[in-house]
Amino acid sequence: SGAAGSGAVNGEAADYGAADYGAVPAGATPAFPVSAAALPAAVANYRGLGFDACATPSAGYMRAWQRSPYGAVGIYIGGADRACDQANLTPAWVRGQAAAGWHFIPLYAGPQAAFGEITAPASQGTKAAQHAVAHAAALGFGPQTPLYYDMEAYPAAAASAALRFLSSWTAELHALGYRSGVYSSSQSGIANLAQQYFGHHYVMPDVIYDALWNGAPNTADSVYEAGEWAHAQRLHQYSGNIVQSYGGASIDIDQDYLNVALPDPGGTSQAAPAIEVRSGSSVFYAGADHQLWRNDSAGPGWSAPIDMRTAITSAPSVVTVGTAQLDVFYRGAGGYLWSVVRAGGVWGAPAKLANMGILGGQPEAVAQPNDVIDVFWKGSHDDHMWVGQYSPRSGWTGPQGLGGSVASTPSPVETSAGDIDVFFQGSDGNLWGVTRPVGGGWSRPSDLGMGIMGGPARAVALQDGGVDVFWRGSTSPHYVWAAFLAPGRRTRGPVRLNGSISLSPWPVAAAGTAGVFFRGTDGSLWVIPGRSGGGWAAPVRMRMGKLAAGPFAAVGTGTNQYEVFWRGPDGSLRETTLSGRSWTPPQDLHGQVG
Repeated sequence: SGAAGSGAVNGEAADYGAADYGAVPAGATPAFPVSAAALPAAVANYRGLGFDACATPSAGYMRAWQRSPYGAVGIYIGGADRACDQANLTPAWVRGQAAAGWHFIPLYAGPQAAFGEITAPASQGTKAAQHAVAHAAALGFGPQTPLYYDMEAYPAAAASAALRFLSSWTAELHALGYRSGVYSSSQSGIANLAQQYFGHHYVMPDVIYDALWNGAPNTADSVYEAGEWAHAQRLHQYSGNIVQSYGGASIDIDQDYLNVALPDPGGTSQAAPAIEVRSGSSVFYAGADHQLWRNDSAGPGWSAPIDMRTAITSAPSVVTVGTAQLDVFYRGAGGYLWSVVRAGGVWGAPAKLANMGILGGQPEAVAQPNDVIDVFWKGSHDDHMWVGQYSPRSGWTGPQGLGGSVASTPSPVETSAGDIDVFFQGSDGNLWGVTRPVGGGWSRPSDLGMGIMGGPARAVALQDGGVDVFWRGSTSPHYVWAAFLAPGRRTRGPVRLNGSISLSPWPVAAAGTAGVFFRGTDGSLWVIPGRSGGGWAAPVRMRMGKLAAGPFAAVGTGTNQYEVFWRGPDGSLRETTLSGRSWTPPQDLHGQVG
């Protein structure tokens, strides 16, 4: 399943050597650009105005239309009934428009009920879905992206064939890992699907795209009953065949209003050594014996410490691939990047990723919901930032040097829009960052202008698309400081959040809330709670005893709001959980943390 270490066999450690690129020269890390991974499904989420055109506009026209009120574009990715020339529609075009901030409505125009072309609904719907996925993947649209079947208005006599066709279309898209959308006329396809929504006779699309030219930019239609596609699952084509011009570029368009926010399960938006998934939680750490250890929780209690029998010389970083597979990354024997994977509930053997060269520090990983993993570290023979990437399509690529003068462990996050931001303390003591927008390449490192920091930065991605970054102040008293980044706005900061902190803070977002945990100068665990309406409350001391090191928190998709871990005074791992409004008493997970 594209596991980062899935090549391990017979219980022996797999060595992903330099065979693909040639031997890694001693004393140097070769640079290889990471491949262009599939776009995240979030590129098809949008709320606001969009347009669709018969022919894909050129890149120049799309640049001109960035002055327009539209933020999404409908494109015809394939189908025998696709009417217009699509010479502009290439993978480079799609990636370029994604990097420019456009969102997409990928349409497929196959056999039409109105023309009597649907003669074998089940098999034709299945085949259309297979073709659509092939076209979508070739253009760079990744799994879970909704693909929309364009079923033009048809007579009542064709309703049965159309419904059976669309049901097969949806079922096959789901089997292939994509989501289903259907575009049709309000009075035919949309009305027929709405009438069948609760009947369970047909497989319903995940998103509905309603052609009702009433001039109203909303998603209302009297054919819908309460509860039908009610959770940000609707588009409305409210006007058509109009010519508009922006920046000197005129296009004949249909106007759309989108309210699409499909959840994208899986992935890990923030680097951390602990993770929570639906089946339970796992925490990983370097033991006092320099071996990788873990504790698991699949219910009310935790397992005893489990020796994973692999040498480790850094803190680990764990990500979720899909909804259950875990990939753990760490610097291991020889200073190389290593990984160990749990797939199908079974842990594989450790794998050395020798292509990535020797690491100069702790690796930190994030994963997208489409199973693309990015791992970051400081170089061993320079002070630059480096990245390696795993993609289900192309395996491991890189390492790619990102530049910078790095003086700390990097802190990567993936935003809700799919951008990757990485923050670090530069050798000048300032907060620096690099970013990779959806569909784009890596930016140059930039100084975010926050002044001298007193330690490494740690970032958290928020549900609203923003990113908050936290660090320890450089002067006494050492307060918690923050910078706030939001899409389309200037970076705000530095902002003092108070709290007398002795080590680096650890922010985390979970269950719609956020908190910043830290070890105070009194040795206690403290938290700065996030306010429900935005912003941060005053620091609160938690009665958890003394901490021998800074805390860290689990990330993931489980049910708990927070799971926080730390090393106790006796060297053992401790944990507390916030579920609802109550914190559990500190639990001793035993083991000896290095």
